[in-house]
Amino acid sequence: MQRYLPRAAGTGFQQRKLTAAVLGTLALLASQGVVAEMAADVAAPAHAKETSPEMAQAEREAELPVITVSAGQSEIKRVSPEDLDSRSVANVQTILDEIPGVSYARSGGLGGQIVMRGFNSNTPRTLLLVDGERFRGRNTLEFNLIDPNQIERIEVLRGPGSSIYGPDAMVGVVNVITRKAKGDVNGPMTFTPLVRALEYNSASDMTSIRLEGQAVGNGLDMLVGASYRSANNYSSPDGAVPNSDFTVGQFDLRAGYQLQPGHRLELTLKAADTESGRAGGIGGVPGWPLVVQREDPLRERYARLAYSGRLESWGVEQLQASVYVRSLYSRLTTENRTQTNKLTLSENIVDGPVVYGGKVSALLPMGQHLLTVGTDFFHEMRKGAQSGSAVTTLSTGKTVITPVSQNSPDAQQTDVGLFAQLDYVFSDRWSAKFGGRLDYVKSQTETSPIISPALQPAYDRNRERTDRPVTGQFSLAYRWNDKLTLWGGAGTSFRVPSTIESFGSSRQGTGYNVPNPELRPEEGKTLEIGSRYNSERTHLDITLFDSRYTDFIVRTPITFNGLASYQNQNVGSARVRGIEFDGSQKITSMLRAYFNLAYVHGTDTQTDRPLAYLPPLNGRLGLRADLGNSGRFEPALRWAKGKHRLDTASERSTVGYAVLDLYWSKDVGRWFDRAGRTTLSVGISNVFDQRYRLATTVEDIRYPTSTTNPLLETGRAFSVSLKSDF
Repeated sequence: MQRYLPRAAGTGFQQRKLTAAVLGTLALLASQGVVAEMAADVAAPAHAKETSPEMAQAEREAELPVITVSAGQSEIKRVSPEDLDSRSVANVQTILDEIPGVSYARSGGLGGQIVMRGFNSNTPRTLLLVDGERFRGRNTLEFNLIDPNQIERIEVLRGPGSSIYGPDAMVGVVNVITRKAKGDVNGPMTFTPLVRALEYNSASDMTSIRLEGQAVGNGLDMLVGASYRSANNYSSPDGAVPNSDFTVGQFDLRAGYQLQPGHRLELTLKAADTESGRAGGIGGVPGWPLVVQREDPLRERYARLAYSGRLESWGVEQLQASVYVRSLYSRLTTENRTQTNKLTLSENIVDGPVVYGGKVSALLPMGQHLLTVGTDFFHEMRKGAQSGSAVTTLSTGKTVITPVSQNSPDAQQTDVGLFAQLDYVFSDRWSAKFGGRLDYVKSQTETSPIISPALQPAYDRNRERTDRPVTGQFSLAYRWNDKLTLWGGAGTSFRVPSTIESFGSSRQGTGYNVPNPELRPEEGKTLEIGSRYNSERTHLDITLFDSRYTDFIVRTPITFNGLASYQNQNVGSARVRGIEFDGSQKITSMLRAYFNLAYVHGTDTQTDRPLAYLPPLNGRLGLRADLGNSGRFEPALRWAKGKHRLDTASERSTVGYAVLDLYWSKDVGRWFDRAGRTTLSVGISNVFDQRYRLATTVEDIRYPTSTTNPLLETGRAFSVSLKSDF
């Protein structure tokens, strides 16, 4: 896209004062009796270290509150530091794809979304948290802004979480926990520099480096980091995939100070810039050469101040409070050749949103029971998108330029929530969880500029709208014996449309993303049952769920001003059912097998048509061999059946696949005469160079199948990485 497109004056962005208090989200952090066994990991970390009480407390602070619940709920799935260090990956989505019930929807070498319980995170039904704080404002692109080498661990809750987290937590919650300094904060001050990661991956000639330095002592713990990743177009069995390259740079700081024993203040800062191509998938279909889209740049600026402590005199086991601000900026350029004899160059600029948020929560032990109460808020201010275009008629060479100008009004949304959760232990065998939440959501929009006068009445009617959803959950667990637990539960969820869904507009190809100010909130009801079996050698976890949704929002093709366009619409109702199953078996003292599988079945119950882009039956099968001084060897098989239950209006069938990956990793810390862990890992992905596509990757069925429509996955690739820890 040419940068010289002239710009017309746009409306100003009027920031308004926050009227809500600094409020917060839940952090349930204790466990008793059967709780620890129910929440145990599939396998203990191979490099567990002793930690001080202060460090252990800090590590718990960012955890999802349901990790240690005593009643039943889908088991929290974790990606451990050891798992992260044994892989060389380009993005977080690839890591999450290893969790049963989570799939990847690719849009490039870096970009893409996750699909959880059948729903693409492009529509915010899956809530992303970073260190327990809500990440809001870029559902299509948010994962592009997370450096895998900055992550300490990831925790995933599958299922409704609105009764604790409020909006968007309809099908699951992903909590990305970033690295922090490690050491004795009460000792003398020390400073340690570290080359955190050096990586290379042949799929795209990706190179990655992350440098860190930590200062610990005299009550202070501080980690500062800088990272850089760069990749060319990735290779598939059919050759290089055009426009899939990316470059990412980041600076971050996470510093804590122990005010006194049991009381910690923390400051987090981050600045990240990304340039990447959308080779296909959402926003990029059908890909090169018809549509070439690039994010140049995608930018994040973030600051957070948090406190955690114990108030024993008040009976508070843990008190948490935080405030944060995040600002985002993106510029999307598009070259579109889908119209005969025309080349359309367009530019879309989204300056924002700016999001303020915060939380306050308290954990109150009540004998063997646990009560958590809290409040949280966010305030999102979104400037209306700006766009412009240059349309050239190829046969005549004539170009019509539309200057870059604001084409949708400024809008804002505020949410304040109050919540409580009680974990109640009836006996050694029976326990229950009760949770409830009340939200106050206010959405506001200006009424100009808009892309068509026909939309004016809808904007006028919905200039200011208030929703007061109430959500709740209940679950009951029965401990059959020391190894087997049975559980069941029910929960409600909600999602108020974001300001970009209701009021925003942009160019979509040669048409538009058309705003819909009349959008209504979605509501969901979910039933779940499951069981967990844990013994010294065997772990099994199974969850079955049935979810019903009303006022379901779907991105619908329409004709607008004579052009093929899209609009978000409430289609009525939907039902999604499925199963998530995973386990592991210790074969010998050195060998453990693991597996998982998931299946989801979704229907638009208004039309009795399948929901689009749901993953078919899929899973993973692998072995982990601990070879002692020779490291860890892990072959893993990723597989999926072909998909033939389709929404034929928007997707085509896919063929099944089975792809073999091989990984070897070794702790080589002693080679470098240092106390921390240094992991050398080597991998071969897609060993047999299989040609396959993910059924969740969006395509445009108006055009023939190609390398980018839908996107082919990467072919055989070799990777090597060296990752260190303090």
